Amino acid sequence: LPNSCIAGATDSKTSDAQSGYEKSLTVTLAAQAGSNMITQACGMQAGLMAVAFESYIIDNDMLGSILRSLSPIDVNESTLAKTMIEEIVAGEGHFLGHPETYKRMKTDFLYPNIANRHSVQEWEEAGAKTMRELAIERTKELLENYSPSHFFGDIDSRLRRKFELRLEPKGLHSRGNRS
Repeated sequence: LPNSCIAGATDSKTSDAQSGYEKSLTVTLAAQAGSNMITQACGMQAGLMAVAFESYIIDNDMLGSILRSLSPIDVNESTLAKTMIEEIVAGEGHFLGHPETYKRMKTDFLYPNIANRHSVQEWEEAGAKTMRELAIERTKELLENYSPSHFFGDIDSRLRRKFELRLEPKGLHSRGNRS
């Protein structure tokens, strides 16, 4: 039956570990139970009494992983790759250098937008930022550079050629600076 539920609420007051595990557990369980519309799954904090913009960024990564886990596994001749497996087992004995492995990594694995996948050294060299710090930076970047686009393709430029529009075209102003 089609249904809706609230999941992703947290009692945490900030985007922290408590927020992450409460949200991920409740959303995952609701999704795996078959809920097809999950509300309050992103951005909410403090028992739905607050919202944190950086939580939208963090939760986007989490929700992408959860959605990927719900995708059916495609099983066919190509994905089973029996011939390739036989060749590798009889040959070099590992799959890491094989082009098919690399191709499947690019299509089957979900690479998060802000979760850290670097070595400790690379992370330290980049400033040892927490996920929350990265999410705050990304939030500021999005808000500073946001310019809505209400048209698809070249419709905006075609309308501007035909009519004397006084609205600024997308991308000519930055937030708060409209001259």
